[in-house]
Amino acid sequence: MRRILVSLLLVLFAVAVMAGLAAAALERSVDKELAKLAADPAGKEMARHFEFIVLGDNRTPWNLHEAVQAGKVKPFQPEIFKQAIAEANLLRPAFVIDVGDLIMGYDTPEMVNQEWDDYLATIAASQRPFISVTGNHDVFGPDSEKIWQERIGPLYFSFDYGNSHFICLNSEEMGLSGEGGIRLGQEQISWMKSDLEAHKEAQNIFVFLHKPFFKLEDHPESNWPEIHEILKQYPVRVVFAGHWHEYRKCETRDGIQHVITGGGGAEVESPPQEGSFHHYLLVEVDGAEVHWTVIKPGSVLPPEVVDEALIREKKALQESITFSPPVEPYADAQPPKEITVTIPNPSAEKAQVKVAWESPRGWQIRPMNARLEIAPSGKASAKFKVQVADARYMAALPNLVVEMPASGGRKFLPIRKPLATGQSALPCPRAQRPPRIDGNLSEWQAARPVWIAYDNPPKTWKPQDISARMRMMWDDKWLYIGAEVWDDVFIAPKSDKTLFEGDSVSVVISGFDCALVQVGGKGMAFRVPEEGASKPVPGARVVVSRKPGITIYEAALPFAEILGHSPKAGDKISRGAYWHDVDPKEPRATTWQTGNIEFK
Repeated sequence: MRRILVSLLLVLFAVAVMAGLAAAALERSVDKELAKLAADPAGKEMARHFEFIVLGDNRTPWNLHEAVQAGKVKPFQPEIFKQAIAEANLLRPAFVIDVGDLIMGYDTPEMVNQEWDDYLATIAASQRPFISVTGNHDVFGPDSEKIWQERIGPLYFSFDYGNSHFICLNSEEMGLSGEGGIRLGQEQISWMKSDLEAHKEAQNIFVFLHKPFFKLEDHPESNWPEIHEILKQYPVRVVFAGHWHEYRKCETRDGIQHVITGGGGAEVESPPQEGSFHHYLLVEVDGAEVHWTVIKPGSVLPPEVVDEALIREKKALQESITFSPPVEPYADAQPPKEITVTIPNPSAEKAQVKVAWESPRGWQIRPMNARLEIAPSGKASAKFKVQVADARYMAALPNLVVEMPASGGRKFLPIRKPLATGQSALPCPRAQRPPRIDGNLSEWQAARPVWIAYDNPPKTWKPQDISARMRMMWDDKWLYIGAEVWDDVFIAPKSDKTLFEGDSVSVVISGFDCALVQVGGKGMAFRVPEEGASKPVPGARVVVSRKPGITIYEAALPFAEILGHSPKAGDKISRGAYWHDVDPKEPRATTWQTGNIEFK
């Protein structure tokens, strides 16, 4: 009898555990919202005609990241996002789906959990099922991925509504090509294939992911061509993405439309004519027909408000504006004394064009403004006198802002044209012989330097406060880096635990983030992971030398640690560069520049 009783108790305990696990799963946001959707009788009654809302990138604006970290500002969801939820309640769609960057993230697990508390409390106001998709601010390392799976839901999943099937992908897979969010892994692709095949009878299929991998010119390392070859075999109507804080109706390929919707509340920085405005999409499904409306707070816009054609037109206009003499993007280039700006008018109508300079400190441009009347299909030029107080002011170049008609004269576009011409590629010649890593760059004449440009210097900035340039060389085993930083005050970090509480120079090469610093009088290279402690780069050799007003960083980094293999002449890989400058009683200054490395 006792044995039977014990067995019965064990069975009851097991049932209770399984019930508890099932209840815990339903506590995850995605599971709860999909359960609501599955229980909606309208899913069957409106099998051919229903609406849903798509938006993305509703996180806290990034300029508040440090204030949130310091505890000066509590994590919050932008008011524009809350307004979108309120309007969705009035529009009564079948459901709302958010394509990622739901929180600010990039912080400790404790702070990330606080941000999820605020997000979940905010979407609780939604009267319609609210479905969440991963973004790079939500899943940015192992800890944040675990929190997502525990609190929000699966990393990728699918569901049905009406006559349609919906697939939510994870663009933030860890450990692919050196960092998350570059491509989809084979396990996820295999799952997607099986899911598509299992739902091939659906009248419509919609795909959602955060990063617009289908924009191959911006994501050349993605494997979207492979994904597209799979999708086009099924009734996929639209792929929705976010990540870019704008609305853009992109090209249609093999009958599949592609849309970027990233205006859910995070910062927008470009002109609204280019799609940078807060918005969400109301999507209508009518049988096999799919239409959507772009909605701003208080207004309704057609899909063509910003399309790929307008962006291409603006890019073509920007590229057609020329400077003479051209200003090369190299730190050894001499400042010009006069600049001639030539602007063509591609339209069949006469164009009235406004020209103005955005001139940073140290530059004098006369005149600062000009007006040009350009004949149909003609061009016009204007000359400007230039004085640059110090060649190091070339680290922050002016922009030319041109207002000219576009779309057949229906719109005026502000076109910002950087003075620097050419690509932001850093030429990396092959070293004839390995340079001595001694803090002396006298052997580096073959490598042209580029500025680590100060994008937004304060009005009081002077080159001797902080300005920097960098060179690179290579051989079969090593990437050599030489950087010169003009800095009136040099403060080394106290330890490897506080790398960015002192001065440093860093490079990011195809996802490999490495800081060059001086710790305890010794030059060192540290790998900077997205999460966790920094670690010394095995085999790296670094010397940091200080001269009056200038710091020299010279390093040799093994390709075995950077890429896992040696490059070949002609290869181009992505690179970023940034510096941190810490001075007493002043806020920390930092800058970030992206481009490519070209191995010569």
